[in-house]
Amino acid sequence: MTQRSTGGSLTAVSAFVVACAVCCAGPLLAVVAGLGLTSAIGALWVPGLALVTIASVATAWWLRARSRARCAQPSGSVDLPSPALHTGTGRPDDGMQPKQVGAKAAGP
Repeated sequence: MTQRSTGGSLTAVSAFVVACAVCCAGPLLAVVAGLGLTSAIGALWVPGLALVTIASVATAWWLRARSRARCAQPSGSVDLPSPALHTGTGRPDDGMQPKQVGAKAAGP
């Protein structure tokens, strides 16, 4: 009886696994550790971010309420003066008489 030797293919697969572990395990572990560290920092900062969000919403509400109070209309009616009316010359009355065309100027 002859036995088949599976040692050659098993050795090649084990060599591939060892090479992959040596080459890729370090970077993969670094990525996983970095994600874990980032998650831990994020978990610590969530309450801080919540406080910043609450403070910014409260500040926006306060500024809007203050702006509305400043721009509120007075409670009573306001009497406004009538605008000045123009004379028939098409310009405001400045007290000067328009010159007549073709008239002789009165003089000494």
